[in-house]
Amino acid sequence: MGSDTSENRSSDTVKLLNYGFNSFKINIIKKRDEVLGKVRIEGGKKDFANIVLLNDATELLKNTQSPDEYQFNIKIDKLKAPIKPGEVVGKAEIIDGNNNIIDEVEVTINEEVKKANFLDYFLRNVKIFTAGKVLIKQ
Repeated sequence: MGSDTSENRSSDTVKLLNYGFNSFKINIIKKRDEVLGKVRIEGGKKDFANIVLLNDATELLKNTQSPDEYQFNIKIDKLKAPIKPGEVVGKAEIIDGNNNIIDEVEVTINEEVKKANFLDYFLRNVKIFTAGKVLIKQ
């Protein structure tokens, strides 16, 4: 930093850190356990699973700045069971009020979805049949 002594360097470092901590704040846009939506799971004991962020989505703001309203554009390919929580299943774009993409974060599911077996498929079809829904579309 161009200081001649370690005491001056330490003093300048403390001044910079104090400026940063006094001028900026961290805004949590969305916590990792908040549900963003549902996704279909092929071949699973459950048909759907909740999508959550892998980590908290945060941003750095000036102390005088207020948080924006954000939208999430979720990008996920087809998912096949088995899937465990913590596995990356896609990404979510964080979009601010001016339609600017400010970040792209990884998403996962919040509960394990095991692979369905023959009995699961049989019981699912019995349930659909007894509910009176049409299985074959013309």
